[in-house]
Amino acid sequence: MLKTNTVEDMSYMDRCPACARKFEIMKDFPIVFIARFKKLKLPEIIGSLRHETLYTEKALKDHYNVLLPKHILKLFQSSRKDIISHEGVVYRKLSCFPPYEVTHYESSEDVTDIVRKAAQCRRVQNTLTALESFSGKEVLTEDLLALPGFEEFTVGKYKDVSLSIYEEERYDGRRVCRVNLNAGWGRGCMRVASISVDLAQIEYMGRVKV
Repeated sequence: MLKTNTVEDMSYMDRCPACARKFEIMKDFPIVFIARFKKLKLPEIIGSLRHETLYTEKALKDHYNVLLPKHILKLFQSSRKDIISHEGVVYRKLSCFPPYEVTHYESSEDVTDIVRKAAQCRRVQNTLTALESFSGKEVLTEDLLALPGFEEFTVGKYKDVSLSIYEEERYDGRRVCRVNLNAGWGRGCMRVASISVDLAQIEYMGRVKV
């Protein structure tokens, strides 16, 4: 861990002062100052990102469509929610697709239990605790990304569970990123995770010793 230095000792450049390489993401910086860490609440219901079926609640004229089962439609109507889980399947209500004024729904595997189990495991919890302890401090980026949660581990049928960091926005000299739990990556050109849930938000400033 580095000791926090004064502003005068730091450079907030977006490019490397030695080679002019642009700093795009957190790992591009040798040092980061963690200004704020915030844990995020898990959604009550979490569906896989790999959608299985697209439904409509009414038949579409001159178009093939799969009608939403009546008992599922009744569950939506009684719950007044846009997402429900039933027998291991998550159903999500979508906006109307123009030019059809018919509500659409999509289904996917219910991965709520897998995500909760992964998020509560010691590896992930220790990593989140360590990240939270960095608040108000400088840390070598390579040390931050070497925390155990960023290495792949197994939960249930998913053998490639890990944490990752992706950039979200920038404001007032700060960068905002999310700590994401992901798993079930496709292969080849289909490199899309079937599980992707944000666990925390980090506000940071990239720093370079001058």
